[in-house]
Amino acid sequence: MTAIVMIDGQLVPQERATVSVFDRGFLYGDSVFETLRTYGGKPFAFARHMARLEQSAERVFLPITNELELLTSEIPSAIRQANNPESYIRVMLTRGVGASLGLDPAIATHPLLSESIRALL
Repeated sequence: MTAIVMIDGQLVPQERATVSVFDRGFLYGDSVFETLRTYGGKPFAFARHMARLEQSAERVFLPITNELELLTSEIPSAIRQANNPESYIRVMLTRGVGASLGLDPAIATHPLLSESIRALL
């Protein structure tokens, strides 16, 4: 059983997975997330979770179009790589690092997408 971490589409060993302390998700909680569960290696209610993630992002004016397309192919691939029939998947989209510090969300222009997959214990 394995834990998998992907940050912006790149597989990262869990002990080396990092997010900048200047990321708006870390600084201000400027992020959205979804947690999914797999049954027999398949994500349960995947389309509904992705729709809810998209709705959450829209509510905080966080652009998600490209990230949603990426997730649709990336999550099933990561589930196969983790080889855990029963897993939790945490998907988090932050607004990313801004050009400077400040409360204005427009300072950050490149969202950060992370996923972690852990086996159920």
